[in-house]
Amino acid sequence: MLCFFAKLTMHSRIYHKILSIHPFLWVCLILLLPILSKAQGGIEIIHADLFGFEQNGEKFQQLTNGVIVKQDNITLYCDSALKNDTRNVMDAYGHVRLVQADSLTVTGDVLHYDANTRVATITNNVVLTQTDFILTTQQLIYDTKTKIGYYPVFGKIINKDNTLTSSTGYYYSTEKVSYFKKDVDLKNKDYHITCDTLKYNNATSVAYFQGFTTITKIADSTTITCNNGWYDKAKGNSQFSKKVKIKQPEQTLFCDSMNWRNEQEIGDAYRNILLIDSANKMQVTGNYGYYNRKAQLTKVSNKAIATQFVDKDSMHLHADTIFYFSDTAKAGKRILAYNHVKIYKKDMQAIADSLWYLFKDSIMTFYNHPILWLDSTQITADTISVKFKNQKADMLIMRQNSFVISVEDSVRFNQIKGRDIDGFFKNNNLQLMKVLNDAECIYYIKDDAKAFIGVNKITSINLDIYLDSNQVQGVNYKGMPDGILHPITELPPAEQRLKKFVWYQSIRPRSKEDLLK
Repeated sequence: MLCFFAKLTMHSRIYHKILSIHPFLWVCLILLLPILSKAQGGIEIIHADLFGFEQNGEKFQQLTNGVIVKQDNITLYCDSALKNDTRNVMDAYGHVRLVQADSLTVTGDVLHYDANTRVATITNNVVLTQTDFILTTQQLIYDTKTKIGYYPVFGKIINKDNTLTSSTGYYYSTEKVSYFKKDVDLKNKDYHITCDTLKYNNATSVAYFQGFTTITKIADSTTITCNNGWYDKAKGNSQFSKKVKIKQPEQTLFCDSMNWRNEQEIGDAYRNILLIDSANKMQVTGNYGYYNRKAQLTKVSNKAIATQFVDKDSMHLHADTIFYFSDTAKAGKRILAYNHVKIYKKDMQAIADSLWYLFKDSIMTFYNHPILWLDSTQITADTISVKFKNQKADMLIMRQNSFVISVEDSVRFNQIKGRDIDGFFKNNNLQLMKVLNDAECIYYIKDDAKAFIGVNKITSINLDIYLDSNQVQGVNYKGMPDGILHPITELPPAEQRLKKFVWYQSIRPRSKEDLLK
Protein backbone atom coordinates (compact mmCIF):
# COMPACT_ATOMS: atom_id res chain seq x y z
CA MET A 1 0.00 0.00 0.00
CA LEU A 2 1.37 3.34 -1.08
CA CYS A 3 1.15 6.08 1.53
CA PHE A 4 1.97 9.79 1.36
CA PHE A 5 1.53 12.88 3.49
CA ALA A 6 0.75 16.38 2.27
CA LYS A 7 -0.65 19.72 3.33
CA LEU A 8 -2.60 21.85 0.86
CA THR A 9 -3.25 25.59 1.08
CA MET A 10 -5.44 27.96 -1.00
CA HIS A 11 -2.46 28.27 -3.37
CA SER A 12 -2.06 24.46 -3.49
CA ARG A 13 1.51 24.50 -2.07
CA ILE A 14 2.67 20.97 -1.32
CA TYR A 15 5.19 20.12 1.31
CA HIS A 16 6.44 16.57 0.94
CA LYS A 17 9.85 14.94 1.23
CA ILE A 18 10.30 12.60 -1.70
CA LEU A 19 14.03 12.78 -2.42
CA SER A 20 13.92 10.27 -5.26
CA ILE A 21 11.69 12.47 -7.43
CA HIS A 22 13.40 14.62 -10.01
CA PRO A 23 12.99 18.36 -9.26
CA PHE A 24 11.18 18.86 -12.57
CA LEU A 25 8.71 16.09 -11.79
CA TRP A 26 8.31 17.48 -8.28
CA VAL A 27 7.29 20.87 -9.75
CA CYS A 28 4.83 19.15 -12.14
CA LEU A 29 3.28 17.27 -9.27
CA ILE A 30 2.73 20.54 -7.39
CA LEU A 31 0.99 22.03 -10.43
CA LEU A 32 -1.13 18.97 -11.24
CA LEU A 33 -2.47 17.99 -7.79
CA PRO A 34 -5.27 20.61 -7.68
CA ILE A 35 -6.33 19.60 -11.18
CA LEU A 36 -6.25 15.91 -10.26
CA SER A 37 -8.25 16.57 -7.08
CA LYS A 38 -11.04 18.15 -9.18
CA ALA A 39 -10.96 15.35 -11.72
CA GLN A 40 -11.21 12.68 -9.05
CA GLY A 41 -14.91 13.06 -8.15
CA GLY A 42 -15.15 16.78 -8.77
CA ILE A 43 -14.23 17.68 -5.18
CA GLU A 44 -11.53 20.32 -4.87
CA ILE A 45 -9.46 20.26 -1.70
CA ILE A 46 -8.79 23.86 -0.70
CA HIS A 47 -7.12 23.30 2.64
CA ALA A 48 -6.23 20.20 4.71
CA ASP A 49 -3.52 17.95 6.02
CA LEU A 50 -3.62 14.82 3.85
CA PHE A 51 -2.98 11.15 4.47
CA GLY A 52 -3.53 9.01 1.40
CA PHE A 53 -3.96 5.24 1.41
CA GLU A 54 -5.52 2.31 -0.39
CA GLN A 55 -7.84 -0.30 1.16
CA ASN A 56 -9.71 -3.17 -0.47
CA GLY A 57 -8.84 -1.81 -3.90
CA GLU A 58 -10.24 1.66 -3.17
CA LYS A 59 -8.31 4.92 -2.82
CA PHE A 60 -8.87 7.15 0.20
CA GLN A 61 -7.67 10.48 1.50
CA GLN A 62 -7.82 11.34 5.20
CA LEU A 63 -8.26 15.12 5.64
CA THR A 64 -7.52 16.90 8.92
CA ASN A 65 -6.69 20.30 10.42
CA GLY A 66 -9.23 22.93 9.25
CA VAL A 67 -10.59 21.04 6.27
CA ILE A 68 -12.02 23.07 3.38
CA VAL A 69 -13.30 21.37 0.22
CA LYS A 70 -15.39 22.63 -2.68
CA GLN A 71 -17.51 21.37 -5.53
CA ASP A 72 -19.25 23.80 -7.88
CA ASN A 73 -20.96 26.39 -5.66
CA ILE A 74 -20.75 24.16 -2.56
CA THR A 75 -18.06 24.79 0.07
CA LEU A 76 -17.66 22.41 3.01
CA TYR A 77 -15.82 23.10 6.26
CA CYS A 78 -15.13 20.54 9.00
CA ASP A 79 -12.56 19.32 11.52
CA SER A 80 -11.74 16.12 9.64
CA ALA A 81 -12.98 14.11 6.67
CA LEU A 82 -12.49 10.81 4.86
CA LYS A 83 -12.65 11.16 1.08
CA ASN A 84 -13.20 8.05 -1.04
CA ASP A 85 -11.73 8.92 -4.43
CA THR A 86 -12.89 5.67 -5.97
CA ARG A 87 -16.59 6.15 -5.15
CA ASN A 88 -16.53 9.97 -5.17
CA VAL A 89 -18.01 10.24 -1.69
CA MET A 90 -16.81 11.89 1.49
CA ASP A 91 -17.63 11.72 5.20
CA ALA A 92 -16.99 14.83 7.31
CA TYR A 93 -16.81 15.09 11.11
CA GLY A 94 -16.78 17.85 13.71
CA HIS A 95 -18.04 21.43 13.25
CA VAL A 96 -19.42 20.55 9.84
CA ARG A 97 -20.57 23.57 7.81
CA LEU A 98 -21.91 23.39 4.27
CA VAL A 99 -22.34 26.71 2.41
CA GLN A 100 -24.08 27.03 -0.93
CA ALA A 101 -23.54 30.23 -2.93
CA ASP A 102 -23.46 32.31 0.26
CA SER A 103 -27.26 32.06 0.46
CA LEU A 104 -27.75 28.83 2.43
CA THR A 105 -25.76 27.33 5.27
CA VAL A 106 -26.13 23.93 6.95
CA THR A 107 -24.23 22.98 10.09
CA GLY A 108 -24.04 19.72 12.03
CA ASP A 109 -21.77 17.16 13.61
CA VAL A 110 -21.47 14.57 10.81
CA LEU A 111 -21.92 14.78 7.03
CA HIS A 112 -21.93 12.22 4.23
CA TYR A 113 -21.57 13.74 0.77
CA ASP A 114 -21.99 11.96 -2.57
CA ALA A 115 -20.16 13.94 -5.25
CA ASN A 116 -21.92 12.01 -8.01
CA THR A 117 -25.50 12.81 -6.95
CA ARG A 118 -24.57 16.06 -5.13
CA VAL A 119 -26.60 14.85 -2.11
CA ALA A 120 -25.45 15.60 1.45
CA THR A 121 -26.74 13.83 4.56
CA ILE A 122 -26.10 15.83 7.75
CA THR A 123 -26.78 14.37 11.19
CA ASN A 124 -26.69 15.45 14.83
CA ASN A 125 -27.48 19.06 15.83
CA VAL A 126 -28.35 20.09 12.28
CA VAL A 127 -29.11 23.76 11.60
CA LEU A 128 -30.08 25.03 8.13
CA THR A 129 -30.03 28.81 7.78
CA GLN A 130 -31.35 30.96 4.95
CA THR A 131 -32.61 34.55 4.91
CA ASP A 132 -35.35 34.85 7.58
CA PHE A 133 -35.41 31.05 7.92
CA ILE A 134 -33.81 28.61 10.40
CA LEU A 135 -34.37 24.84 10.46
CA THR A 136 -33.10 22.65 13.30
CA THR A 137 -33.28 18.85 13.29
CA GLN A 138 -31.15 15.77 13.94
CA GLN A 139 -30.97 14.58 10.34
CA LEU A 140 -31.17 16.44 7.04
CA ILE A 141 -30.82 15.06 3.52
CA TYR A 142 -29.99 17.94 1.19
CA ASP A 143 -29.75 17.78 -2.62
CA THR A 144 -27.38 20.59 -3.60
CA LYS A 145 -28.45 20.43 -7.28
CA THR A 146 -32.19 20.79 -6.75
CA LYS A 147 -31.73 22.66 -3.43
CA ILE A 148 -34.29 20.37 -1.80
CA GLY A 149 -33.85 19.36 1.83
CA TYR A 150 -35.65 16.52 3.63
CA TYR A 151 -35.65 15.68 7.31
CA PRO A 152 -37.12 12.27 8.28
CA VAL A 153 -37.08 13.05 12.01
CA PHE A 154 -38.48 15.79 14.22
CA GLY A 155 -37.66 19.27 12.95
CA LYS A 156 -38.23 22.87 14.02
CA ILE A 157 -38.43 25.92 11.75
CA ILE A 158 -38.37 29.57 12.81
CA ASN A 159 -39.41 32.09 10.15
CA LYS A 160 -40.00 35.74 11.10
CA ASP A 161 -42.78 35.54 13.73
CA ASN A 162 -43.63 31.87 13.09
CA THR A 163 -42.37 28.72 14.79
CA LEU A 164 -43.17 25.36 13.20
CA THR A 165 -42.43 21.80 14.27
CA SER A 166 -43.20 18.46 12.57
CA SER A 167 -42.15 14.81 12.48
CA THR A 168 -40.88 15.01 8.88
CA GLY A 169 -40.52 17.72 6.28
CA TYR A 170 -39.24 18.88 2.90
CA TYR A 171 -37.63 22.24 2.23
CA TYR A 172 -37.37 23.64 -1.31
CA SER A 173 -34.64 26.27 -1.04
CA THR A 174 -35.12 27.81 -4.49
CA GLU A 175 -38.87 28.26 -4.05
CA LYS A 176 -38.59 28.87 -0.29
CA VAL A 177 -41.42 26.40 0.19
CA SER A 178 -41.65 23.70 2.87
CA TYR A 179 -43.81 20.59 3.24
CA PHE A 180 -44.41 19.06 6.65
CA LYS A 181 -45.98 15.75 7.70
CA LYS A 182 -47.23 14.27 10.98
CA ASP A 183 -47.76 16.21 14.21
CA VAL A 184 -47.37 19.58 12.47
CA ASP A 185 -47.51 22.51 14.90
CA LEU A 186 -47.35 26.17 13.76
CA LYS A 187 -47.38 29.05 16.26
CA ASN A 188 -47.29 32.84 16.02
CA LYS A 189 -48.58 35.69 18.14
CA ASP A 190 -52.06 35.44 16.57
CA TYR A 191 -52.73 31.74 15.93
CA HIS A 192 -51.74 28.23 16.92
CA ILE A 193 -52.22 25.64 14.13
CA THR A 194 -51.90 21.86 14.40
CA CYS A 195 -52.50 19.50 11.47
CA ASP A 196 -51.37 16.33 9.71
CA THR A 197 -49.89 17.93 6.58
CA LEU A 198 -48.83 21.53 5.93
CA LYS A 199 -47.24 23.38 3.02
CA TYR A 200 -45.60 26.64 4.05
CA ASN A 201 -44.27 29.38 1.78
CA ASN A 202 -41.49 31.09 3.69
CA ALA A 203 -41.40 34.08 1.34
CA THR A 204 -45.14 34.89 1.51
CA SER A 205 -45.92 33.39 4.96
CA VAL A 206 -48.85 31.46 3.47
CA ALA A 207 -49.64 28.08 5.08
CA TYR A 208 -51.69 25.37 3.32
CA PHE A 209 -52.97 22.58 5.57
CA GLN A 210 -54.49 19.15 4.96
CA GLY A 211 -55.84 16.41 7.19
CA PHE A 212 -57.53 17.13 10.50
CA THR A 213 -56.51 20.69 11.43
CA THR A 214 -57.04 22.74 14.58
CA ILE A 215 -56.55 26.53 14.56
CA THR A 216 -56.76 28.43 17.84
CA LYS A 217 -56.94 32.22 17.95
CA ILE A 218 -54.73 33.37 20.80
CA ALA A 219 -56.69 36.54 21.66
CA ASP A 220 -60.02 34.91 22.54
CA SER A 221 -59.44 31.14 22.32
CA THR A 222 -61.68 30.80 19.26
CA THR A 223 -61.03 27.31 17.85
CA ILE A 224 -61.38 26.31 14.19
CA THR A 225 -61.22 22.70 13.00
CA CYS A 226 -61.32 21.51 9.38
CA ASN A 227 -59.66 19.05 6.99
CA ASN A 228 -58.35 21.43 4.36
CA GLY A 229 -57.53 25.12 3.89
CA TRP A 230 -54.94 27.88 3.89
CA TYR A 231 -53.87 30.82 6.03
CA ASP A 232 -52.17 33.97 4.71
CA LYS A 233 -50.53 35.65 7.69
CA ALA A 234 -49.40 38.72 5.75
CA LYS A 235 -52.84 39.54 4.34
CA GLY A 236 -54.76 38.07 7.25
CA ASN A 237 -57.02 35.96 5.01
CA SER A 238 -57.93 32.30 5.44
CA GLN A 239 -59.97 29.61 3.75
CA PHE A 240 -61.26 26.50 5.52
CA SER A 241 -63.06 23.52 4.00
CA LYS A 242 -64.25 19.97 4.69
CA LYS A 243 -66.16 19.63 7.97
CA VAL A 244 -65.44 23.14 9.26
CA LYS A 245 -66.19 23.84 12.93
CA ILE A 246 -65.68 27.25 14.57
CA LYS A 247 -66.13 27.24 18.34
CA GLN A 248 -66.45 30.38 20.47
CA PRO A 249 -67.75 30.88 24.01
CA GLU A 250 -71.48 30.01 23.94
CA GLN A 251 -71.50 29.71 20.12
CA THR A 252 -70.40 27.07 17.58
CA LEU A 253 -70.60 27.22 13.76
CA PHE A 254 -70.45 24.23 11.41
CA CYS A 255 -70.24 24.47 7.59
CA ASP A 256 -68.66 22.83 4.54
CA SER A 257 -66.30 25.74 3.82
CA MET A 258 -65.52 29.28 4.98
CA ASN A 259 -63.55 32.29 3.73
CA TRP A 260 -62.24 34.57 6.48
CA ARG A 261 -60.82 38.13 6.30
CA ASN A 262 -58.88 38.69 9.50
CA GLU A 263 -58.46 42.48 9.44
CA GLN A 264 -62.16 43.12 8.88
CA GLU A 265 -63.06 40.05 10.98
CA ILE A 266 -65.62 39.01 8.36
CA GLY A 267 -66.30 35.51 7.05
CA ASP A 268 -68.47 33.81 4.42
CA ALA A 269 -69.70 30.25 5.11
CA TYR A 270 -71.07 27.85 2.51
CA ARG A 271 -73.34 24.76 2.56
CA ASN A 272 -74.72 22.75 5.45
CA ILE A 273 -74.43 25.63 7.90
CA LEU A 274 -75.31 24.97 11.53
CA LEU A 275 -74.95 27.74 14.12
CA ILE A 276 -75.50 26.65 17.73
CA ASP A 277 -76.09 29.18 20.53
CA SER A 278 -75.86 27.13 23.73
CA ALA A 279 -76.71 30.08 26.00
CA ASN A 280 -80.10 30.64 24.35
CA LYS A 281 -80.75 27.00 23.37
CA MET A 282 -81.00 28.01 19.73
CA GLN A 283 -79.61 26.88 16.39
CA VAL A 284 -79.68 28.31 12.84
CA THR A 285 -79.26 26.22 9.68
CA GLY A 286 -78.92 27.14 5.98
CA ASN A 287 -76.62 26.92 2.96
CA TYR A 288 -75.00 30.37 3.00
CA GLY A 289 -73.77 32.34 5.99
CA TYR A 290 -72.06 35.66 6.63
CA TYR A 291 -70.35 36.46 9.93
CA ASN A 292 -69.16 39.89 11.11
CA ARG A 293 -67.23 39.45 14.33
CA LYS A 294 -66.99 43.16 15.20
CA ALA A 295 -70.72 43.67 14.75
CA GLN A 296 -71.39 40.25 16.31
CA LEU A 297 -73.72 39.52 13.40
CA THR A 298 -74.48 36.22 11.68
CA LYS A 299 -76.56 36.16 8.50
CA VAL A 300 -77.91 32.86 7.13
CA SER A 301 -79.86 32.35 3.90
CA ASN A 302 -80.76 29.66 1.36
CA LYS A 303 -83.18 27.35 3.25
CA ALA A 304 -82.46 29.17 6.52
CA ILE A 305 -84.20 27.84 9.64
CA ALA A 306 -83.73 29.07 13.22
CA THR A 307 -84.84 26.75 16.03
CA GLN A 308 -85.45 27.79 19.63
CA PHE A 309 -85.33 24.64 21.74
CA VAL A 310 -87.99 24.21 24.40
CA ASP A 311 -88.37 21.11 26.56
CA LYS A 312 -91.52 19.80 24.85
CA ASP A 313 -92.28 22.21 22.00
CA SER A 314 -89.43 23.78 20.01
CA MET A 315 -90.08 26.81 17.81
CA HIS A 316 -88.85 26.69 14.19
CA LEU A 317 -88.46 29.89 12.13
CA HIS A 318 -87.84 30.05 8.38
CA ALA A 319 -87.19 33.08 6.17
CA ASP A 320 -85.28 33.90 3.01
CA THR A 321 -82.68 35.59 5.23
CA ILE A 322 -82.15 35.37 8.98
CA PHE A 323 -79.92 37.85 10.84
CA TYR A 324 -78.71 36.82 14.28
CA PHE A 325 -77.16 39.56 16.44
CA SER A 326 -75.21 38.00 19.33
CA ASP A 327 -74.21 41.33 20.96
CA THR A 328 -75.08 41.14 24.65
CA ALA A 329 -73.58 44.47 25.77
CA LYS A 330 -75.80 46.86 23.81
CA ALA A 331 -79.26 45.96 22.54
CA GLY A 332 -78.87 42.32 23.50
CA LYS A 333 -79.23 39.19 21.41
CA ARG A 334 -81.88 39.45 18.71
CA ILE A 335 -83.11 37.97 15.44
CA LEU A 336 -84.25 39.77 12.30
CA ALA A 337 -85.87 37.66 9.57
CA TYR A 338 -87.28 38.98 6.34
CA ASN A 339 -89.10 37.76 3.23
CA HIS A 340 -91.41 34.75 3.45
CA VAL A 341 -91.24 34.34 7.22
CA LYS A 342 -92.82 31.14 8.53
CA ILE A 343 -92.99 29.77 12.08
CA TYR A 344 -93.95 26.33 13.24
CA LYS A 345 -94.55 25.42 16.88
CA LYS A 346 -97.01 22.75 17.96
CA ASP A 347 -99.27 25.31 19.66
CA MET A 348 -98.43 28.30 17.40
CA GLN A 349 -97.81 28.88 13.70
CA ALA A 350 -97.29 32.11 11.77
CA ILE A 351 -96.42 33.66 8.42
CA ALA A 352 -95.32 37.24 7.69
CA ASP A 353 -93.06 39.30 5.48
CA SER A 354 -90.57 40.04 8.27
CA LEU A 355 -89.94 39.41 11.96
CA TRP A 356 -87.97 40.94 14.86
CA TYR A 357 -87.25 38.97 18.05
CA LEU A 358 -85.56 40.37 21.17
CA PHE A 359 -84.23 37.69 23.51
CA LYS A 360 -83.84 40.09 26.43
CA ASP A 361 -87.52 41.12 26.40
CA SER A 362 -88.78 37.84 24.89
CA ILE A 363 -90.84 39.82 22.37
CA MET A 364 -91.44 38.59 18.80
CA THR A 365 -92.94 41.12 16.35
CA PHE A 366 -94.33 40.26 12.90
CA TYR A 367 -94.59 42.88 10.13
CA ASN A 368 -96.41 43.28 6.80
CA HIS A 369 -99.56 41.15 6.61
CA PRO A 370 -98.76 38.72 9.40
CA ILE A 371 -101.01 35.77 10.20
CA LEU A 372 -100.78 33.97 13.55
CA TRP A 373 -102.51 30.70 14.45
CA LEU A 374 -103.04 29.60 18.06
CA ASP A 375 -104.72 26.22 18.11
CA SER A 376 -108.08 26.87 16.35
CA THR A 377 -107.68 30.68 16.45
CA GLN A 378 -106.46 32.80 13.54
CA ILE A 379 -105.03 36.29 14.23
CA THR A 380 -104.28 39.01 11.66
CA ALA A 381 -103.24 42.69 11.85
CA ASP A 382 -100.80 45.10 10.22
CA THR A 383 -98.29 44.22 12.97
CA ILE A 384 -98.48 41.53 15.66
CA SER A 385 -96.23 41.19 18.71
CA VAL A 386 -96.13 38.20 21.04
CA LYS A 387 -94.48 38.50 24.44
CA PHE A 388 -93.25 35.21 25.89
CA LYS A 389 -92.73 34.21 29.49
CA ASN A 390 -90.98 30.96 30.39
CA GLN A 391 -91.03 30.01 26.69
CA LYS A 392 -94.85 30.38 26.57
CA ALA A 393 -97.03 33.12 25.06
CA ASP A 394 -97.90 35.68 27.74
CA MET A 395 -99.29 38.72 25.88
CA LEU A 396 -100.54 39.51 22.36
CA ILE A 397 -100.26 43.03 20.89
CA MET A 398 -102.10 43.72 17.59
CA ARG A 399 -101.94 47.06 15.84
CA GLN A 400 -104.10 48.35 12.95
CA ASN A 401 -106.76 46.26 11.17
CA SER A 402 -106.79 43.66 13.95
CA PHE A 403 -108.93 40.56 13.35
CA VAL A 404 -109.32 37.41 15.47
CA ILE A 405 -111.20 34.35 14.20
CA SER A 406 -111.83 31.09 16.05
CA VAL A 407 -113.60 28.00 14.74
CA GLU A 408 -116.97 26.79 16.03
CA ASP A 409 -117.60 24.33 13.21
CA SER A 410 -116.95 24.10 9.48
CA VAL A 411 -119.25 27.05 8.71
CA ARG A 412 -119.41 29.03 11.96
CA PHE A 413 -116.66 31.27 13.33
CA ASN A 414 -116.37 33.49 16.37
CA GLN A 415 -114.91 36.83 15.24
CA ILE A 416 -113.38 39.84 16.99
CA LYS A 417 -112.39 42.92 15.06
CA GLY A 418 -111.02 46.38 15.90
CA ARG A 419 -108.30 48.88 15.17
CA ASP A 420 -106.02 47.55 17.95
CA ILE A 421 -106.31 44.49 20.19
CA ASP A 422 -104.35 43.43 23.29
CA GLY A 423 -104.58 39.80 24.31
CA PHE A 424 -103.58 38.14 27.58
CA PHE A 425 -102.72 34.46 28.05
CA LYS A 426 -103.09 32.02 30.89
CA ASN A 427 -101.49 28.59 30.63
CA ASN A 428 -100.63 29.39 27.02
CA ASN A 429 -104.32 30.03 26.13
CA LEU A 430 -105.98 33.37 25.38
CA GLN A 431 -107.99 34.43 28.42
CA LEU A 432 -108.78 38.10 27.78
CA MET A 433 -108.87 40.26 24.63
CA LYS A 434 -109.18 44.02 24.93
CA VAL A 435 -110.47 45.52 21.66
CA LEU A 436 -109.43 49.17 21.39
CA ASN A 437 -111.46 51.42 19.07
CA ASP A 438 -113.97 50.41 16.39
CA ALA A 439 -114.76 47.11 18.11
CA GLU A 440 -116.92 44.52 16.37
CA CYS A 441 -117.76 41.03 17.57
CA ILE A 442 -119.68 37.98 16.38
CA TYR A 443 -119.88 34.96 18.68
CA TYR A 444 -122.17 31.96 19.01
CA ILE A 445 -124.25 31.03 22.05
CA LYS A 446 -124.72 27.39 23.08
CA ASP A 447 -126.90 25.68 25.63
CA ASP A 448 -125.68 23.22 28.24
CA ALA A 449 -125.85 20.44 25.67
CA LYS A 450 -123.46 22.41 23.40
CA ALA A 451 -126.25 23.03 20.89
CA PHE A 452 -126.31 26.39 19.08
CA ILE A 453 -129.15 28.63 20.23
CA GLY A 454 -128.13 32.02 18.85
CA VAL A 455 -125.47 34.31 17.45
CA ASN A 456 -124.54 37.62 19.06
CA LYS A 457 -123.45 40.51 16.85
CA ILE A 458 -122.07 43.59 18.66
CA THR A 459 -120.35 46.85 17.76
CA SER A 460 -118.85 49.27 20.28
CA ILE A 461 -116.02 51.71 20.82
CA ASN A 462 -114.13 49.23 23.03
CA LEU A 463 -114.76 45.66 24.14
CA ASP A 464 -113.27 43.35 26.76
CA ILE A 465 -113.86 39.75 25.77
CA TYR A 466 -113.22 36.88 28.18
CA LEU A 467 -112.46 33.45 26.76
CA ASP A 468 -112.01 29.88 27.93
CA SER A 469 -110.75 27.23 25.51
CA ASN A 470 -111.38 29.72 22.69
CA GLN A 471 -115.02 30.05 23.75
CA VAL A 472 -116.45 33.48 24.64
CA GLN A 473 -117.46 33.46 28.28
CA GLY A 474 -118.35 37.12 28.68
CA VAL A 475 -118.19 40.56 27.12
CA ASN A 476 -117.76 43.97 28.75
CA TYR A 477 -118.80 47.02 26.73
CA LYS A 478 -117.36 50.50 26.87
CA GLY A 479 -119.26 53.36 25.31
CA MET A 480 -122.67 52.85 23.69
CA PRO A 481 -122.82 49.28 22.30
CA ASP A 482 -125.05 48.18 19.47
CA GLY A 483 -125.78 44.51 19.84
CA ILE A 484 -128.45 42.00 18.83
CA LEU A 485 -128.77 38.35 19.75
CA HIS A 486 -130.15 36.57 16.69
CA PRO A 487 -131.71 33.11 16.69
CA ILE A 488 -129.28 30.72 15.04
CA THR A 489 -131.58 30.11 12.08
CA GLU A 490 -132.57 33.72 11.40
CA LEU A 491 -129.23 35.42 10.66
CA PRO A 492 -128.29 34.87 7.00
CA PRO A 493 -124.87 33.25 6.41
CA ALA A 494 -123.57 36.37 4.66
CA GLU A 495 -124.26 38.40 7.79
CA GLN A 496 -122.37 35.93 9.97
CA ARG A 497 -119.08 37.27 8.56
CA LEU A 498 -117.52 40.56 9.53
CA LYS A 499 -116.15 42.70 6.72
CA LYS A 500 -112.70 41.59 5.42
CA PHE A 501 -113.19 38.08 6.84
CA VAL A 502 -110.65 35.66 5.27
CA TRP A 503 -109.88 32.16 6.49
CA TYR A 504 -106.22 31.32 5.70
CA GLN A 505 -106.00 27.66 6.69
CA SER A 506 -104.70 26.58 3.26
CA ILE A 507 -101.37 28.39 3.84
CA ARG A 508 -100.96 27.45 7.49
CA PRO A 509 -97.69 25.54 8.23
CA ARG A 510 -98.61 22.12 9.59
CA SER A 511 -95.09 20.80 10.31
CA LYS A 512 -91.44 21.82 10.32
CA GLU A 513 -91.14 20.38 6.80
CA ASP A 514 -93.83 22.79 5.59
CA LEU A 515 -91.53 25.72 6.33
CA LEU A 516 -89.43 25.04 3.22
CA LYS A 517 -92.36 24.34 0.90
